[in-house]
Amino acid sequence: MHDHDLYECAATKVKLGKRPTSSQEKIAFPTLSTAQHEALDEDFAAVCYEEGLPFTLFESPAMKRALHRLNPSYKPPSRQKIAGPLLDKAYSKAKHKVEVYLDSLSELNVITDESSNINKARIANISIHTPIGSIHWLSEDLGSMQSTSVNMVEWLERHLHTLTHGNLERMNSCATDTCAAMLSMWEHLCLKPGLQHLFVIPCDSHGIQLLVQDLMSIPQFKKVHDDAQTVAKAFKNAHLQYARLRDLQHQEYGRTWAIVLAVATRWGSQKGLLDGLLHSKAAIQCYAVRFQDMPKDVPDIMLSSEFWSNLEALQIILKPLNVALRMSESNRSTLAHIVSRWNTIVVHLEEMKTLYPSEEFEKFMTNERDERGKPKGAFLKR
Repeated sequence: MHDHDLYECAATKVKLGKRPTSSQEKIAFPTLSTAQHEALDEDFAAVCYEEGLPFTLFESPAMKRALHRLNPSYKPPSRQKIAGPLLDKAYSKAKHKVEVYLDSLSELNVITDESSNINKARIANISIHTPIGSIHWLSEDLGSMQSTSVNMVEWLERHLHTLTHGNLERMNSCATDTCAAMLSMWEHLCLKPGLQHLFVIPCDSHGIQLLVQDLMSIPQFKKVHDDAQTVAKAFKNAHLQYARLRDLQHQEYGRTWAIVLAVATRWGSQKGLLDGLLHSKAAIQCYAVRFQDMPKDVPDIMLSSEFWSNLEALQIILKPLNVALRMSESNRSTLAHIVSRWNTIVVHLEEMKTLYPSEEFEKFMTNERDERGKPKGAFLKR
């Protein structure tokens, strides 16, 4: 017997399939399971949905480099995927979560209104006021349906049946704006079987804004408001003049103040108009003296001491109304505060009537009191 048969030599190992192995380090490639990849896709898509970011966010080279550095095996979702299946999935999950929560509430308080979108389509909306805040439930294109009070009641009743699964007793209240069609809708709505108990509520914020508009129709305030709009438009509609005003603001205050135009549908913009001009008073007056590029009547307004005095007075009148408007728009606002808030407004206006008396202001305030001379819950009228 040969000596090499007595032990395992390299040749024998090769014959027996026992090739000697050299020591090597295993290379760890990063991997993701399908479930992990899908979860990441949903999380990254949620970034776009919740933060209002473009769906192409993860297609940018910089974003791809950053995500590759975190995990080379992860490929972020495309715009098509975020706008398609991921959006459908996120919507279904959110919808189910909302429905479960709404079904757990014993009473439902809805808010409905109608508005037009940028394509001039008439969109009717339903939101639900809940202990955790307002939840948008539905937006629907009304198409060619006429927005009469009867038609809107039929439309709302149909959706209330869906919302309550046919149990209309769960409906507690319905809030709308205070236009004539909505006020008429209340009467028809409360005649519907199962909805006679419904508590209908006019929009408090809308009522306050209508009050501001009514105040601005009083001649002594209308003149001041119109002059303020004239000055604001002279700057807002002329880019060069507005740029020059900003330079003067920097010289006077070390910062700029925005000039705001009052818009009927933009609540609170009336006070914004006054605040913007009063913040910039010195700069505006300096502009009127230094530059001669405004329409003929505008510099006269800008240099009028009476205009600025009346503007300050109107600001004092509107300030508590603006505070009340912000309070009514708050998610924490409740019906318990409305009447007392309106009575406080009326008392404030009574004091202002004494400070800035006029026949028209007196007549306006007379309409805000009942036969016994006590403040009305003015929102009922508006």
